[in-house]
Amino acid sequence: MNWLRLLLKRKLIVGLLSIFVLLFGLYASSDLDMEMMPGMTMDMGMVQIDAGELNTLDMEETVINPVEDRLEDIEHVDTYETTITLGNGSIMIMFEEGEGDDAFADVEAAMNEMENEISDIDHVFSMQASMNPPYELNYDLYGADSEELAYVSEEVIQPRLESLTEVREVDVAAEDSEELNIELDHEQLQEDGVDPQHIAQLFQEENENRAIGELSEEEDEPRLRWDGTMLSVEDIEDMQISTPNGPEPLEEYASIEMAQADTTTTAWKNGEDDYVFLQIGRSDDVTEVEMTEAVRAEVEDIKAEGLPEDVELEEMLATADYITNDLRDIQTNVLYGGLLALVVLFTFLRSFRATAIVGISIPLSLLLTFSLMWFMDYSINVMTLLALGLGIAMMVDASIVILESIYRKLQQGLPKFEAVIQGTKEVSTAVLASMLTTVVVFLPIGILSGDVGEFIMMLAMVIIITLVSSVLISFTVIPVLSEKWIRMKESKVHKKENAILRGYGRFVGWMSWKKWRRWLVSTGFAFLFFLSLFLIAFVPMSMMPDVLERQAELMVDLENHTDDEEKESIADAMHERLSDTTDVADYTVMTEEDMMFAFINMTPEEEASLPQAQVNTEIMNNLEALEEDYPIENVAMSMEAGEMGNPVEIIVQGDSLDELREIAEDMETGLENIEGITGIHHSMGDMETEQEFVIDEEGVEDAGLTTGQVREQIEAAFMNEQIDEMALDGRDYPVFMSSDLEVGSQDELEDLDIEIPPEEETLMPGEESEEADTMDLAEFVDLETTEAPQELEHEDGERIVKVMASLEDRDLGSVNADVQEMIAGYDFDDGYTAGFGGQMEQQQEMMMEMMYIFLISIFLVYVVMAIQFNHLIHPLVIMSVIPMTIVGVILGLLITQQELNPISAMGALILVGIVLNNAILLVDRTKQLRKQGWDRGNALQEAGKNRMRPIFMTTLTTVAGMLPLALATGSASNYQAPMATVIIFGLLFATFITLLLVPSVYMIMEDILGWPKRYLKKRRKKKADKTGSEISTEKSQ
Repeated sequence: MNWLRLLLKRKLIVGLLSIFVLLFGLYASSDLDMEMMPGMTMDMGMVQIDAGELNTLDMEETVINPVEDRLEDIEHVDTYETTITLGNGSIMIMFEEGEGDDAFADVEAAMNEMENEISDIDHVFSMQASMNPPYELNYDLYGADSEELAYVSEEVIQPRLESLTEVREVDVAAEDSEELNIELDHEQLQEDGVDPQHIAQLFQEENENRAIGELSEEEDEPRLRWDGTMLSVEDIEDMQISTPNGPEPLEEYASIEMAQADTTTTAWKNGEDDYVFLQIGRSDDVTEVEMTEAVRAEVEDIKAEGLPEDVELEEMLATADYITNDLRDIQTNVLYGGLLALVVLFTFLRSFRATAIVGISIPLSLLLTFSLMWFMDYSINVMTLLALGLGIAMMVDASIVILESIYRKLQQGLPKFEAVIQGTKEVSTAVLASMLTTVVVFLPIGILSGDVGEFIMMLAMVIIITLVSSVLISFTVIPVLSEKWIRMKESKVHKKENAILRGYGRFVGWMSWKKWRRWLVSTGFAFLFFLSLFLIAFVPMSMMPDVLERQAELMVDLENHTDDEEKESIADAMHERLSDTTDVADYTVMTEEDMMFAFINMTPEEEASLPQAQVNTEIMNNLEALEEDYPIENVAMSMEAGEMGNPVEIIVQGDSLDELREIAEDMETGLENIEGITGIHHSMGDMETEQEFVIDEEGVEDAGLTTGQVREQIEAAFMNEQIDEMALDGRDYPVFMSSDLEVGSQDELEDLDIEIPPEEETLMPGEESEEADTMDLAEFVDLETTEAPQELEHEDGERIVKVMASLEDRDLGSVNADVQEMIAGYDFDDGYTAGFGGQMEQQQEMMMEMMYIFLISIFLVYVVMAIQFNHLIHPLVIMSVIPMTIVGVILGLLITQQELNPISAMGALILVGIVLNNAILLVDRTKQLRKQGWDRGNALQEAGKNRMRPIFMTTLTTVAGMLPLALATGSASNYQAPMATVIIFGLLFATFITLLLVPSVYMIMEDILGWPKRYLKKRRKKKADKTGSEISTEKSQ
């Protein structure tokens, strides 16, 4: 302890370092970024491929297979899954751990090349998964017709907000109310031999403003520019089209007009479809909070300047509010928790000076934590805020243990300087061991696979930083201030034991007298532990807590290929249900592919009739009732919807679609015989009927045509596509080109005129070429009915089919065993295999990882304590309290009805590190006393008396610090309260048990492991007695 003697003699060192921590900590806390989630990309990417109207089989053969072949050649691509639907391919890619950024760059470059190489691909979109959403602030615009809303959003709000330096992009989701339609005269085009695709291409080339060169020999080298931008309908009508008879204006071959857009509603606000949704993303160098503040100020200016009558601009969702609210909650919790901890401390010590010393250590430890977070480039986000809330509650433990030890030495009459040295030295091993055991509990979290491990590790690291900071302060500031400030009254020196200590001593003595007594105590606690396991079934469970404050987000999974009319009817039904739900203020419903999303704002908490959890339940009940009457597969809160896939999911891999479908149907039959499984279906269950052209190639050739020319004329008859955009009167309008032919039936298709080019001939001056003949399409093709799956899936380039089901009245674990047995009994052909996916696969992986984490944590805790105590048995005694913490956790969740979820499970892991601290204090003191010559029973009694006060002080101050988290309201409470509840109940229960269980286990361990030593000692004594008796007999003779 020479370093401590130096600090006590040179108190200025500690004073200056404390000032530095204060100043730098204040700077670091103000400079930390604030964001919803940690700013990190993930080792996962997505590629979305759009290929028009290709059916699934053509999509697979001409697009997906070449793309997957390219993925196989890219380094660091681990696995990928592909879903193929009509004209669309979606590929989810998992990269090797830590290689996500580089591998995604390679994938993106490769996909851009594939877009140019494969003619069937219209567009490729690649995105790397990230913890931060692309947009952090959302606004609703409603109250007028769609045309006026589109104008206000695109011409007023969007440019104003995008002019802010804090804003990267404003995405406006508004339906086009009008479009420019070019309807081609098919008959006239055929008559003059004009190709419709030539007109579309010419329009795109003409409607451009581009540089085409420069005059390098002229002064200033002026650039040459060709501005062919069309600014009116008249400009389009006058556009010259090259024909065999010379240039002609476009109006000769098409009618051109502004028309009402035939759009499909994709968003509704409170049931109304005249609605615009604005999403705002921040620039890279600003935080969510800074961007939100800047946008809100600009929006207020826009409103002050005046929006059109009846137009309402309303903020819908701001992720920055979660951060600011959580930060405010943390500040409140720190204040209340710190005050409660100081009250507990004063209650035990009855000293204002001692209480003030610990009070000073709290902000210093917190500022040191902020400083270390700043150096590690951490931000203030949901995970670090949760970690700080937990760390703050444990921050004073080390300070209290050291201060109490110093205080007790002063009560024993030691001089102040020696009391500080001896008091700190006596508990230093226990304090360091306690910190290390808590730290090593978190280290195995890093083995969690993928990005989840990195995400959770951030929480663990902040808790570790908090604990290390508090220990550094406790070994420096606490001893120095104690030596300077604490005054011990004469009346408190050599104070007598109170009744509690005397009673505790008698109980430990009672256990030490008879072996069966300590076995009775230990067996009773073991019985209590096993009894508590039966209560787990009554504890509410969930996968993730709701982090939204008076808001709800839902995902509605629709059946495949639900049409627009059905989606609109579902939206109307949702409107009817939500409008009648208590405390629902307003809501927005949006559609995307075969999904619908609902964003719901509830009445503010001060005006609410029901708590948020009950409103969520009513919303879910109301919307789940729609599943019976509408094509809805599932309704879930967004926090739960994408969690783990289907409860039961079997993945069958093979090559032949027919064989895969047959195996899937057999699996469905097998699942029907397993109790508790419902809603059985497979991914290739829906087939799509198509009419496929069968070409008479000989007839086509005889007519002087090619198959390509026939195809082009058929495509021209069905032409209806967006070819460009153009600005008219300050607004952008989509330009569509379509044919005036109406081909809606098979008869009309077969009667379609196919132009036959005339034979080549030499024309004399003044002669006109012969008009082209036509023949019916039926002369060249037949139609054949075929079927193709509506959806195909690949896993690492191999075809798969998924057999999926839900559960009813049975748990996943028991069903898992039955499904495994069914798969094992199935006779697969060569090249075909089956395995688990969905929740079953993830449950197996999670259970395996959690088992490894728990075992490694326990082993590391044992190793740290074995090294600290230089003993193999004492760590086992200390760890005997771990099962008792589980009893407290289960009782706490059952009494408060808090949910058991990954966050509360994390609290249980943290609790393991905390509860061991008390046992370490007790066993460490026992070891010190036995080294001084105390016998086992008396050493355990004295150790319990010496450590009872610091054990209760650290426990109650931790509980006091956690209490604001457990009782907090608002968005933060939903994930803080379950964890705090777990720690409070588990710690309280384990603390009382520690003082009773540890002595009994300590004695039992010594009874068992000390038996050989006692046996040998007894034999030696018996032999010595016998030898002595023989010697006495010889002497007497």
